[in-house]
Amino acid sequence: MAWQNFQPFVQGGASSVLAEVFTFPLDLTKTRLQIQGQILESQHSVIKYRGVTHAISRIFVEEGFLALYSGLGPAAVRQLIYGGLKRGLYKTFQNWTGVRGSKSTIAQDLILASSSGGISAFVCNPVDIMKVRMQTRGYSFTTCYRELIYVDGAKGLFRGACPNVLRTSVMVGFSFSMYDEVKRFILYDLRIDKGFWSYIIASCIASVTGSLAANPFDVIKSRMMNQKTGETRYTGMMQCALKTARSEGPTAFLKGYGTMLCRALPWHTVFFLANEYLW
Repeated sequence: MAWQNFQPFVQGGASSVLAEVFTFPLDLTKTRLQIQGQILESQHSVIKYRGVTHAISRIFVEEGFLALYSGLGPAAVRQLIYGGLKRGLYKTFQNWTGVRGSKSTIAQDLILASSSGGISAFVCNPVDIMKVRMQTRGYSFTTCYRELIYVDGAKGLFRGACPNVLRTSVMVGFSFSMYDEVKRFILYDLRIDKGFWSYIIASCIASVTGSLAANPFDVIKSRMMNQKTGETRYTGMMQCALKTARSEGPTAFLKGYGTMLCRALPWHTVFFLANEYLW
């Protein structure tokens, strides 16, 4: 097969790893903010972190600098596969359908991008579980791997898969489609050539839109993935959502949004710029 068929997959994987390394401390902070304050789980019932800055500084002081990168290993592996798949599949779907450039609409891009994001998330779900547990429990890679394989078993590999797939479908769908829509507006409506600043503007708008739409699913995903095998606190996505809303109120679904946005802005900027300029 021609290099052009593989290029989006390679670009997506490389761009995702670069973006992940650059913004990983913010992702760890976001996960811990989402986990805390659970009335139904004593281990995480205390509000330990007051916000992004407080969380980062406290983790640094109490656990050391390396703790801010706890879980980077599986996260990088996940991004290499996940990033390559979501970008590669999105471009492949566009080529198959002929829906791209001036010929596509934001609705069409949203469907194609959501599909690529959902498939990628399902494939990478086991690695995502390991990343969440390393971030919230302080486990080593080996400990997470052994618990996932020998304790959780095959069923545990896809714990939280439903909210993970939904969350990623929403995030990728909105961010990719909005990025392409803004670029189309700049190129075809404003008749301005694409360039560095147009990529920056498009990535910022895509970040705000995607992270706001995906945050509720991200909260549910983090809480379900953090459960140990045998726990029946949350038996499904809807039950997790209902219990969270009843015990903590609807604002619980916005937990970690500030951190998610702070991470999404530089993450998508690095990701989209790398995709535009790599090769």
